[in-house]
Amino acid sequence: METAASAARLDPLQFSHTLPQLIQRPLSNIDIMSDSELIDWEQLEMIFGEDEEDFDEDMAELFHEFVEDGNIQFGKINESEFAADKTKVAKESHKLKGSASNFGFTRVASLLAHIEDEIESITRDDFLSSLEQARSGFDRSIATVMERYPALGVGQN
Repeated sequence: METAASAARLDPLQFSHTLPQLIQRPLSNIDIMSDSELIDWEQLEMIFGEDEEDFDEDMAELFHEFVEDGNIQFGKINESEFAADKTKVAKESHKLKGSASNFGFTRVASLLAHIEDEIESITRDDFLSSLEQARSGFDRSIATVMERYPALGVGQN
């Protein structure tokens, strides 16, 4: 069984979807968004530093924990029965929204805020659409951040 410590180092290409699945799935609104609409780069520069020389490895470890925890949170939301457990869906959406905001994943945070704020009136279809867009945005944001900060992938197994 993989521990939190061993899972904290992620392979840049292993998220909730495999690379072929990401390539084959239909384009969503997340796919056509610019990086600046998806990610708050100023927030990430404050976290990681502005260039490779200033890169903060402690914050990189926190980023990997955020990714691991985010995958767990999305799993909890997916496992919840929407109609019967709206309180749990809202609670888990709230947790992930805060973490996403802290790491500059603005579009993901916005979609999760929509789910949380509208939980009593949102339709199942709107919920599923928003959740899929948030999941897709999360995966794309991770890949984009790792491209911009190659040191995040150094030493990963």
